[in-house]
Amino acid sequence: SFLKMAATVEEDVNAINLDTVEEKGNQDDVDYIPVMTEIDYLPVEITGLLIESHSPMISRQRGEFTKTYSDVLTGSGQIQFKSGHVYDGQIKEGQLHGKGRISWPNEVRYEGDFWRNKITGEGHYTWSDGSWYRGEVKEGFRHGQGTFTNASGSIKYVGEWQNGLRHGEGTLNYASGGVYEGQWFNGKKEGFGIMRYANGNVYEGSWEND
Repeated sequence: SFLKMAATVEEDVNAINLDTVEEKGNQDDVDYIPVMTEIDYLPVEITGLLIESHSPMISRQRGEFTKTYSDVLTGSGQIQFKSGHVYDGQIKEGQLHGKGRISWPNEVRYEGDFWRNKITGEGHYTWSDGSWYRGEVKEGFRHGQGTFTNASGSIKYVGEWQNGLRHGEGTLNYASGGVYEGQWFNGKKEGFGIMRYANGNVYEGSWEND
């Protein structure tokens, strides 16, 4: 499994967990940003699979494939897994490798780079609520430079990520109209940053675990 992040999982595994983001000094102004849970990553049944023409994990396949050793597939096409995942793209020596797109049973979708059954490179995630992420990914995580936007566009983060969390330099636009620009650490404002509130107030200075 790609998931190695610490996140609270709701009892309803079909729901996307929410990470609360607050503007410093304004407890009444709370925005929500969806975070990725284990249902947003590929199960080990897929990541550890060599795709063969008669694999028991596959319910349907179609496309242009050639068979190598032991019926392992190479080519491009669509693979429908019994788990409910659907992959459409390139396959090399039995692995998801190259350009492709995959959908989850809970309507999460990813389109972009795959590397040996791992979501690694650059790509575009979309969630069932309409929010999306575009940028660099590593083993399924938002990792590197990327942009997250909620469905309405009222919340937007542009900057650096590490293991699925805001980490490094980045700018977050709040639904209230406030904007934070500065440093992040493990999803929290930490280090130097500038907060411009919707009411015109500005705070410039140090932040810690906020």
